[in-house]
Formats: sequence, C-alpha cells, structure tokens
Amino acid sequence: MKDSVAVRRTARARSHGGASPRAWSPGRVAGGLVLAAWAALFWFLLLTGRDALYLSTRTSWVVPVGAVLLTAAAAGLIVSARVRSPGRIATREAWVMGLMVVPVVMVLALPPATLGSFSASKRPGFSSAGFGGSLSEAGSGPLTLVDVAAAQYSKPGEQALARRAGEQIDFIGIVTRYADTPAGEFLLTHGDIRIPRRGKVYGINEGNYYAWHPGQRAFVDHLRTPDKAAGRPYSLRYSGAMVADVHRTLLDGGLFMYPSDFSEPAKPKPK
Repeated sequence: MKDSVAVRRTARARSHGGASPRAWSPGRVAGGLVLAAWAALFWFLLLTGRDALYLSTRTSWVVPVGAVLLTAAAAGLIVSARVRSPGRIATREAWVMGLMVVPVVMVLALPPATLGSFSASKRPGFSSAGFGGSLSEAGSGPLTLVDVAAAQYSKPGEQALARRAGEQIDFIGIVTRYADTPAGEFLLTHGDIRIPRRGKVYGINEGNYYAWHPGQRAFVDHLRTPDKAAGRPYSLRYSGAMVADVHRTLLDGGLFMYPSDFSEPAKPKPK
C-alpha cells in the first residue's frame, strides 16, 4: 500500500516538474498596447472636448462607450498575455499593428485645423447637403450663423469667436428644429435662399374680391385665365397666416398679395 502511494506521488511530481513555464506573448502584448493606444485617444478626446470636432451630437456617445470598451479589452488582453508557448510576431502582423497606431498619432500630434478635411467639424450639430461650419472658418473670413453655431462645440472655437466679438454675422439660410431633434442641435434646411423667377401659385384672400380695386380684380382674373404658353392658370394657395404664405413664396416662388380695401372708393383702406 505504501509502495503504491509512493509511486503516485512520484508520478505527480514528475508531471508538475515537466510543465513549461509561462512567458509573455509578444503578439498579445502588442495587441494590448494597440488597444490601449486607441483607448487613450478616446479618453483624450472625451476629457479635452475635442470629440465635438469629429462627431456630431447624434454620434458623440461613441467616444465614452469606445473609451470604456477599449480600456477593458486592452486590460483583458494584457492580463492574459502570459502563455506556456509564446510565439514571435509575424512581419505582416507587425505591419498591421503599426498601421493601426498611425491614426492615433496623427490625431494626438496634429492640430485640429490640420485634420479639418477629415473630421466631422464641417457640420457639427448642423446637417445639410453642402453646408457646414468649421473652426478655421470661424477664425477668419466672413462669419455666418452656421460658423458661429459650429464653433461653439469646442473651446478653441469659442476662443476664436471671442476674438471676433462685435463683428457682423451673415444670416444665410433657414434653421429649424423638429420634435425629435436632439437638444443643442439644429437643422439647416435651406441655404442661400433665392426666390424662383417664376412660380405657379398666388396667395390672396379672395373673400374680399369685390372690395378690391378694379385693377386688382382684373389682375387676379388674368392669373386664373388658362394660357399654356404663359404658364397660366396659377393655383390659389392662401392659408390666412401671412408668415406661412410668405414662407411658401420665398421657397417656391409665385405671388402673395394683400391689397387695399376699396369697398368705399372715396376712402380706401390700405393694408
């Protein structure tokens, strides 16, 4: 019985003594360092407020979430980097990891203005085809409402605006909000508005037709008379709300009229 116990103990001792020691895996360590570099970049963008230069308010959540996930992934990879049989990093794998770090170095080393063509700062908080504002535009050149709004998403932008306090701002376009628009965000729905040369509608309160000047009645009758060559008849669009009617005319063209009251020709009442 003692002999059998001795044999078992000897076998166990030999099995433990023959196991190879754990060592750091170069591949896992390098992968963990790459993830740590990206995690550091995300934390840097979050803590310095520079995330607004590259992401709009709709996608700004990517930075804090990415920072946490990358940090956890890097820590997990480095903690599990000690293995029994580590292998060397292949040349191709080393090149891939090196290229993955290049964007991190560029964002950390280069100033935001240099990366303007690659960043989302062209339209932070504003979305419209072909319109946007950037930090460089707020720092020099004519100021528009979009430039002012865009520059307020970063400290450098606010400083650039402060240096130009008191200058004139051009309001070009219509800015609006909808029920589902995130807080602090607007939509530039129309930019550089120009009234079309020719419209297809006219707006007027035809309930006062017989109170108009005879010339006004003749003009409205002219608009309603069919003539394909002249682009008639015009369609009547009248809501009774002057702001809505003028807004439609600005965008689509046409005519908006608010004629005087000639129910008493001797005492006309201008509108």
